[in-house]
Amino acid sequence: MAAKPGSKTAPAKSGTKSQASKTKAKAPEKKK
Repeated sequence: MAAKPGSKTAPAKSGTKSQASKTKAKAPEKKK
């Protein structure tokens, strides 16, 4: 995944949000 010039913060922010969402979704699933 090559980041476009000037879009270095977009992928970084998206990755963090994606990871947080994955962890949040994984937490309840693990507790279940």
